[in-house]
Amino acid sequence: MGDMKQEVKDSKKQTGVKKQPEQPVEAQKVEERQDLSHQRWSTKLLAGIAGITLVLGFVVGVRFPAIWNEVRPFFGFQRSVALDFEPLQELYDQLSWNFDGHLDRQRLIEGAMRGLVQAAGDPYTAFLTPEENRQFQASLQGDVGAGIGVEIGVRDGRVLILRTLPDNPAGRAGIQQRDEIIAVNGRDVEGQDADIVAGLVRGAAGSNVTITVRRGDRELDFTMTRERINNVSVISEFRDDVAIITMYRFDRETPRLMNEAAQQAQARNIRNVVLDLRGNGGGYVQVTQEVAGLWLASQVILTERSMTGDRTFRSTGTNQILAGRNTVVLINGGTASASEILAAALRDHRAATLIGESTFGKGSMQSQVALRNGGLLRVTTARWLTPNGVDLSRNGLTPDIEVEMTLDDINALRDPQLDAAIRHLTQ
Repeated sequence: MGDMKQEVKDSKKQTGVKKQPEQPVEAQKVEERQDLSHQRWSTKLLAGIAGITLVLGFVVGVRFPAIWNEVRPFFGFQRSVALDFEPLQELYDQLSWNFDGHLDRQRLIEGAMRGLVQAAGDPYTAFLTPEENRQFQASLQGDVGAGIGVEIGVRDGRVLILRTLPDNPAGRAGIQQRDEIIAVNGRDVEGQDADIVAGLVRGAAGSNVTITVRRGDRELDFTMTRERINNVSVISEFRDDVAIITMYRFDRETPRLMNEAAQQAQARNIRNVVLDLRGNGGGYVQVTQEVAGLWLASQVILTERSMTGDRTFRSTGTNQILAGRNTVVLINGGTASASEILAAALRDHRAATLIGESTFGKGSMQSQVALRNGGLLRVTTARWLTPNGVDLSRNGLTPDIEVEMTLDDINALRDPQLDAAIRHLTQ
């Protein structure tokens, strides 16, 4: 027995465990109630935080335009001043009370939005309805839908034909470059934005449209059947030692097509290039950078001047396939916007000679602001300067060698400007 008692004592020493007195049942219940209370309090706290977050998110979301408007000056932007829309509401009330007929409220709202933007007095700042926006975005992809095959632009408040696309209804009907569009299907369009007029010209394939143009002192009507038009932005041809590359616009497919044309010229070991930008109404600045990169290695192609300061854009790309090749750029009154940037950059960096007539003179950048109703605001946000600091908005570009293209030349299918370019390169 003595030995057994000794073993028990030794076991207690080895474990070092001290037996705790059992907790009373009532104390355990108190702790359980405290844990449950703590859990409930934590749940309420989390729910409260989530609720406050949702409320704050809703308030900030709803009030974000107002909040952003207040802090804009701290970031160098203009602040919007609230308009008094009471006169507009009064006008609508009187119209709805007194008008003898049905009023389309959606058309009234879109008309008011259009008028508000037009009152800014800038021909390049415009409001597009959801349908006009859809057509505009499609045109930037190279898909212009069904129409008559023209590119148009606004100059001094006039809607002008910048060019007619080859083998399309307008050219076959006799519409010419520089014709002024004054009506579409009898609807007066003088002073309208080019995108609005383009939307009226487009329509279902197989339907008819009548365009009224002013040519000199005459007004002429042309009735045409709309056709499906999917016009590529670049075509090229080769005449002996001259590559003639015609760019119609700067869309998303243009860099790839231009690179293919340049590679073909390189494969043929062609030393002379004619870049035809006549009637090219422009497009994306980024595309201009990529196309310029076929001649220029990371050179400044324009300076964008806005209320927040100056920003420079350089040519992009690592393979200057056309660098060192004798280059002439053909320009005329339809050469506008991005095509003027490219022509000026190549000349300012002594990579090309300009031949033809003075350009359109559109030296401004429009930003696209998506609206909640599906429409679009195209708003002028900056001006463009050439690498040599010339403001394109004032007079456009003057060619190095001036060659006129007359109506007689067009009617006789003569191209004295292209002929002059080839002579300049090969003599």
